[in-house]
Amino acid sequence: MKNLKSYFHFYFSKFFISLAFGIIILMTIKIFPLAFISLILSSLLVWFIQHYINDKKKQTLYFYFNQGISEFKLYLFTFTVNLTILIIINYIVR
Repeated sequence: MKNLKSYFHFYFSKFFISLAFGIIILMTIKIFPLAFISLILSSLLVWFIQHYINDKKKQTLYFYFNQGISEFKLYLFTFTVNLTILIIINYIVR
């Protein structure tokens, strides 16, 4: 349970914006593949900014590393949560 809180803390601090962008595309255009592509591209953009521009030495991830959570697990969790929420909203919108 403690690790789950850490995962959601990382998710809300970094990747909630990419989900909001994907939902906006889905609600306005109502084409799921386009919303999926925008979700992937915005997630990659957030990752690129975080990984190469803001934190080259990965110092902000030390909190998660000390709890035994790898960087791959964090990004995989955020992507699956974003994709799950986008798919649920896609079925609701239809």
